[in-house]
Amino acid sequence: MKQEKNLFDNKQLLFDSFISQQFLTTSYNYMLNHISTPKIQDELVNLLSEEHQICFEIQEELLKRGWLQQEKADNQQVQQVKRRFTNQEK
Repeated sequence: MKQEKNLFDNKQLLFDSFISQQFLTTSYNYMLNHISTPKIQDELVNLLSEEHQICFEIQEELLKRGWLQQEKADNQQVQQVKRRFTNQEK
């Protein structure tokens, strides 16, 4: 039997998984914003949290392998983002 060559390497598989997880979290978040039933909301919040955790784990693996670059934010950048989002809540 002839052995098939893998179409994707580990890097491509991890990036595809990362993008898929980002899509799932976006989809769950969208659904959560449009559901008014408390039990369904609770379940979607749990699912969203799980999907975010998976996404973070994949991102950490990409960073660990050097396949994803992460920009370090200095204190001024952190404060600017904090002010921007804090002001939006008011």
